[in-house]
Amino acid sequence: TNVWQTRPIGGEIRTDAWGKVFDAEPGLPALQDFAACVSETHVSWLMDSGMFKAGNPPERRARAIEQARRMGYEFHVAQVALTREDKLLRVQIQIENRGVAPFYYPWPLRGALLDSSGRLLREARWARVLTGILPQTAPVLAEQMIDLADLPVGRYRVILQGANPLPSGQ
Repeated sequence: TNVWQTRPIGGEIRTDAWGKVFDAEPGLPALQDFAACVSETHVSWLMDSGMFKAGNPPERRARAIEQARRMGYEFHVAQVALTREDKLLRVQIQIENRGVAPFYYPWPLRGALLDSSGRLLREARWARVLTGILPQTAPVLAEQMIDLADLPVGRYRVILQGANPLPSGQ
Protein backbone atom coordinates (compact mmCIF):
# COMPACT_ATOMS: atom_id res chain seq x y z
CA THR A 1 0.00 0.00 0.00
CA ASN A 2 0.96 3.64 -0.09
CA VAL A 3 0.34 4.32 3.60
CA TRP A 4 4.08 5.07 4.00
CA GLN A 5 3.51 8.31 2.10
CA THR A 6 1.56 9.79 5.03
CA ARG A 7 2.38 7.63 8.08
CA PRO A 8 5.73 6.50 9.47
CA ILE A 9 6.65 2.86 9.03
CA GLY A 10 8.83 1.17 11.62
CA GLY A 11 9.12 -1.89 13.77
CA GLU A 12 11.44 -4.50 15.14
CA ILE A 13 13.75 -6.93 13.41
CA ARG A 14 12.75 -10.50 14.26
CA THR A 15 14.54 -11.72 17.36
CA ASP A 16 16.29 -14.66 15.66
CA ALA A 17 17.90 -12.16 13.25
CA TRP A 18 19.10 -9.65 15.89
CA GLY A 19 22.65 -8.68 15.14
CA LYS A 20 23.01 -11.36 12.46
CA VAL A 21 21.11 -9.34 9.87
CA PHE A 22 24.12 -7.04 9.61
CA ASP A 23 26.73 -9.80 9.26
CA ALA A 24 28.45 -10.32 5.91
CA GLU A 25 27.22 -13.92 6.08
CA PRO A 26 24.09 -13.92 8.32
CA GLY A 27 23.83 -17.72 8.42
CA LEU A 28 20.02 -17.72 8.20
CA PRO A 29 18.76 -18.81 4.77
CA ALA A 30 15.30 -17.33 5.39
CA LEU A 31 16.73 -13.91 6.27
CA GLN A 32 15.80 -11.28 3.71
CA ASP A 33 18.24 -8.68 2.41
CA PHE A 34 18.08 -5.72 4.81
CA ALA A 35 18.62 -3.00 2.18
CA ALA A 36 15.94 -4.49 -0.08
CA CYS A 37 13.46 -4.57 2.82
CA VAL A 38 14.19 -0.94 3.69
CA SER A 39 13.68 0.10 0.08
CA GLU A 40 10.46 -1.91 -0.33
CA THR A 41 8.79 -0.94 2.96
CA HIS A 42 9.93 2.72 3.06
CA VAL A 43 10.78 2.22 6.72
CA SER A 44 11.97 5.13 8.86
CA TRP A 45 13.17 3.06 11.83
CA LEU A 46 13.75 -0.53 12.91
CA MET A 47 14.80 -1.78 16.31
CA ASP A 48 17.49 -4.44 16.66
CA SER A 49 18.03 -5.11 20.36
CA GLY A 50 20.78 -7.58 19.46
CA MET A 51 23.03 -4.70 18.47
CA PHE A 52 23.16 -3.58 22.09
CA LYS A 53 24.52 -6.85 23.41
CA ALA A 54 28.17 -7.07 24.46
CA GLY A 55 30.57 -8.69 22.04
CA ASN A 56 29.23 -7.34 18.75
CA PRO A 57 32.17 -7.18 16.34
CA PRO A 58 33.09 -3.70 15.03
CA GLU A 59 32.39 -4.83 11.43
CA ARG A 60 28.79 -5.71 12.38
CA ARG A 61 28.35 -2.32 14.05
CA ALA A 62 29.77 -0.51 11.01
CA ARG A 63 27.40 -2.38 8.66
CA ALA A 64 24.45 -1.67 11.00
CA ILE A 65 25.23 2.06 10.99
CA GLU A 66 25.60 2.07 7.20
CA GLN A 67 22.26 0.26 6.73
CA ALA A 68 20.44 2.42 9.32
CA ARG A 69 21.45 5.53 7.40
CA ARG A 70 19.46 4.23 4.42
CA MET A 71 16.19 4.46 6.36
CA GLY A 72 13.93 7.50 6.38
CA TYR A 73 14.40 10.74 4.48
CA GLU A 74 17.46 12.39 2.98
CA PHE A 75 16.92 15.90 1.71
CA HIS A 76 19.15 17.39 -0.93
CA VAL A 77 19.03 20.94 -2.24
CA ALA A 78 19.45 20.30 -5.96
CA GLN A 79 19.47 23.93 -7.07
CA VAL A 80 19.59 27.42 -5.58
CA ALA A 81 18.77 30.73 -7.27
CA LEU A 82 19.34 34.10 -5.61
CA THR A 83 17.85 37.17 -7.24
CA ARG A 84 18.04 40.71 -5.90
CA GLU A 85 14.84 42.66 -6.43
CA ASP A 86 15.40 46.21 -5.17
CA LYS A 87 15.69 45.84 -1.37
CA LEU A 88 14.66 42.19 -1.34
CA LEU A 89 16.49 38.95 -1.99
CA ARG A 90 14.43 36.22 -3.64
CA VAL A 91 15.73 32.81 -2.56
CA GLN A 92 14.52 29.88 -4.64
CA ILE A 93 15.53 26.32 -3.90
CA GLN A 94 14.76 22.97 -5.43
CA ILE A 95 14.56 20.27 -2.71
CA GLU A 96 14.56 16.57 -3.44
CA ASN A 97 14.28 13.57 -1.16
CA ARG A 98 16.92 10.93 -1.88
CA GLY A 99 15.79 8.70 0.99
CA VAL A 100 13.13 5.99 1.09
CA ALA A 101 10.47 7.79 3.16
CA PRO A 102 9.09 11.30 3.54
CA PHE A 103 9.50 13.53 6.56
CA TYR A 104 6.21 13.20 8.44
CA TYR A 105 6.13 16.26 10.69
CA PRO A 106 5.14 19.77 9.55
CA TRP A 107 8.43 21.50 10.31
CA PRO A 108 8.63 24.79 8.47
CA LEU A 109 11.68 25.86 6.54
CA ARG A 110 13.60 28.77 8.00
CA GLY A 111 16.07 30.82 6.04
CA ALA A 112 18.55 33.36 7.32
CA LEU A 113 21.13 35.82 6.14
CA LEU A 114 24.50 35.86 7.94
CA ASP A 115 27.33 38.35 7.70
CA SER A 116 30.95 37.33 7.09
CA SER A 117 31.49 36.63 10.81
CA GLY A 118 28.44 34.35 11.00
CA ARG A 119 26.22 36.84 12.82
CA LEU A 120 22.49 36.48 12.11
CA LEU A 121 21.18 39.56 10.31
CA ARG A 122 17.82 38.52 8.90
CA GLU A 123 15.54 35.55 9.36
CA ALA A 124 12.53 34.41 7.35
CA ARG A 125 10.07 31.57 7.97
CA TRP A 126 8.98 30.01 4.74
CA ALA A 127 5.45 28.89 3.97
CA ARG A 128 6.84 25.59 2.65
CA VAL A 129 7.11 22.69 5.09
CA LEU A 130 9.11 19.50 4.68
CA THR A 131 6.12 17.13 4.63
CA GLY A 132 4.95 15.72 1.34
CA ILE A 133 8.35 15.69 -0.37
CA LEU A 134 8.29 12.07 -1.49
CA PRO A 135 11.41 10.10 -2.32
CA GLN A 136 12.50 9.59 -5.90
CA THR A 137 10.21 12.30 -7.27
CA ALA A 138 10.98 15.56 -9.04
CA PRO A 139 12.46 18.32 -6.86
CA VAL A 140 9.99 20.64 -5.12
CA LEU A 141 10.34 24.41 -5.46
CA ALA A 142 10.39 26.54 -2.34
CA GLU A 143 10.95 30.27 -2.30
CA GLN A 144 11.08 33.15 0.13
CA MET A 145 11.94 36.83 0.11
CA ILE A 146 14.51 38.22 2.57
CA ASP A 147 14.51 41.94 3.37
CA LEU A 148 17.81 43.64 2.51
CA ALA A 149 16.83 47.14 3.65
CA ASP A 150 19.48 48.95 5.72
CA LEU A 151 22.18 46.33 5.09
CA PRO A 152 25.57 47.67 4.01
CA VAL A 153 27.19 46.49 0.80
CA GLY A 154 29.09 43.29 1.49
CA ARG A 155 29.22 39.52 1.22
CA TYR A 156 26.52 37.53 2.98
CA ARG A 157 25.70 33.87 3.43
CA VAL A 158 22.20 32.41 3.04
CA ILE A 159 21.41 29.39 5.19
CA LEU A 160 18.41 27.08 5.35
CA GLN A 161 17.08 24.83 8.09
CA GLY A 162 14.15 22.57 8.81
CA ALA A 163 12.99 24.34 11.98
CA ASN A 164 11.89 22.12 14.87
CA PRO A 165 8.68 23.78 16.15
CA LEU A 166 9.03 22.45 19.72
CA PRO A 167 10.06 25.14 22.25
CA SER A 168 13.23 23.21 23.19
CA GLY A 169 13.65 21.54 19.78
CA GLN A 170 17.01 21.51 18.09
